[in-house]
Amino acid sequence: MVEIIKGTTPIFTIQLSNGVRYADLGSTLFFRFKQGSIVVDVEPLINASNVAVVKLTQEDTLKFKAGTVQVQLIGVDGPKAAEVVVKSEIAEMIVKDSIINTAYHNS
Repeated sequence: MVEIIKGTTPIFTIQLSNGVRYADLGSTLFFRFKQGSIVVDVEPLINASNVAVVKLTQEDTLKFKAGTVQVQLIGVDGPKAAEVVVKSEIAEMIVKDSIINTAYHNS
């Protein structure tokens, strides 16, 4: 299980299994991070090796409380009347607390 600390900028690299390609999942792809009513959606950068790179900002991670956050990949393709939606199983990550709970930037 992945662990992050609030107020950091984690980068995840995610490769699909069983030969599935991100390009086959839809023209709209995003990873949803959810904890209670807090939702953060992040569009991945897909590289030539079919690996998704997902980066959270300090502001994103500061929204979460220490504890478990659910993560799910969602893909949508086609027009609304005939769209196809795919979803991955829900994964989880652990958010750990920090003594600084505001964004910190270089000056």
